[in-house]
Amino acid sequence: MKKTGKMGIAFMLAAMLTTSTVSAESGLSILGGIGEESNQITAPQSALTSAGDIVALDDLGISIVASDYMAIRQSDGFVYIYTAEDDSIPYVIIGRYDSASDDFADAFTVYMSGCYEDLRVVEEAAPTVINGNTFSRIVYEYTVSGYTATDTRLFLGWNGSTYMFGSKEIPALNYLVGTGYLEQVAAGFAPLAGGDSDYDKHVDSSRSVTGQSMPITDLGGLGDNVLERDSDDASESKDTVGGNAGSVGGVADNTQIEEAAGSITFDESVADFTGTWVEFQDGFKLYLPTNWTQYPITDEQKNAGALYLAYDASLESSPYIEVDWADSQGYTTLDELAADLTAAGYSVDDKVLVNGIECISYSNTADNMSGLMFFHPQSTDYVFVVIAGSYSANVDTLAAILCSLSSNN
Repeated sequence: MKKTGKMGIAFMLAAMLTTSTVSAESGLSILGGIGEESNQITAPQSALTSAGDIVALDDLGISIVASDYMAIRQSDGFVYIYTAEDDSIPYVIIGRYDSASDDFADAFTVYMSGCYEDLRVVEEAAPTVINGNTFSRIVYEYTVSGYTATDTRLFLGWNGSTYMFGSKEIPALNYLVGTGYLEQVAAGFAPLAGGDSDYDKHVDSSRSVTGQSMPITDLGGLGDNVLERDSDDASESKDTVGGNAGSVGGVADNTQIEEAAGSITFDESVADFTGTWVEFQDGFKLYLPTNWTQYPITDEQKNAGALYLAYDASLESSPYIEVDWADSQGYTTLDELAADLTAAGYSVDDKVLVNGIECISYSNTADNMSGLMFFHPQSTDYVFVVIAGSYSANVDTLAAILCSLSSNN
């Protein structure tokens, strides 16, 4: 590419997380969810409802009760309950280990520290009583693709084995299984009784169950319909900035949608700031903190491809968002853009669909940048980048801004 501005960027995702899609666990490479700080936790029985589907986990030798799920599947010996999107965070994981000990949680922490260099124990192992069974509960945090993942584990020793119930969530994206959901699943723990025909629903190495995801309000506002919000919020105002990149010709190649690793849908409620929608004449917009300062772009900078620059002058780290454009030089696919970025020394994370816009997420660790690259919404003649700078010290804010990239139509 002839003109790149400052194209060095990385995205998180669920998600992308990869949220795009953050892959499920393999073998003992397991992840999990969240919990409230307490030394002794007794889940209120009123929260442990039996409403839901009784599902036989045949290979684990137990049954559970689950509601509000998209799919329940088994992979590498672990069972996953996907509450929002199939094969994606957030989820509950269930497994069985062929040993039991009073300090199983401590041994598990040692294992986890070998998987995640920045593993933090945010709640030490403590007993919690759920539906008459005493579990050992521990909560971890660690970084996944730039976001803080919250991982809760419940361990129950029974019949010479240890059963593990866990959840994995990304709070910054509101990728949450729902308050009390993990405990409700654990409350349904029961040994299998009777034969195969005694259960309508089975999950094992060859069978899975599909259902319906929980209501969007329980997922923190992240879903296919969140852009239907009323745009007349008092906190919302709209600005059009910069000129457009130029007249466009041709039709954008949309074949990459099926190739994207995952998708993200943004809602203002996921942001940790009061924001303003900033619109660009080229057909997209970003949700930025209202108190940020817009930096004036000179004619020389505009001619070099700069469209917009805003930053937080109140913080020493000065997080910023920069928007640039470039002639696509004949490139028409995301794969070509990804190859160009890789050749230039950038780290390409994945292809992801952000509010319907096909993007490449990429990064430059040395420059502490993350961001997105995408074609003009109506043409492949131009390429745009949204760069998030001072990323590592401002992950939650900058990740939310990147996730907000949307069409302004």
